[in-house]
Amino acid sequence: MEYVYYCFAFDVYLGMAMKKTTLRIDQSLLAEAMRAIGAKTQREAIEAGLKYLVQRKNREALRQELGTFDIDLTLEELERLRNAARSPERGLCTGS
Repeated sequence: MEYVYYCFAFDVYLGMAMKKTTLRIDQSLLAEAMRAIGAKTQREAIEAGLKYLVQRKNREALRQELGTFDIDLTLEELERLRNAARSPERGLCTGS
């Protein structure tokens, strides 16, 4: 496993503070991430990964906060309600 050190310069870019940081990053993992998301730069891959992690944790926190609740619908009833909400007769879709 090969690691390379990266440095990011401290700067203000579109209102975001950028701090110079040195990291040891697994090169093969970084290359795999870049291929997976089609990132053109290593920085793009790292930022995408950080954003994804934050979004995932925020969704998890929201689920915990909202909790769960029971509904008395079968899957067939739920599908019928969804189809009714999409139907043009309900005024949600216009043909003109």
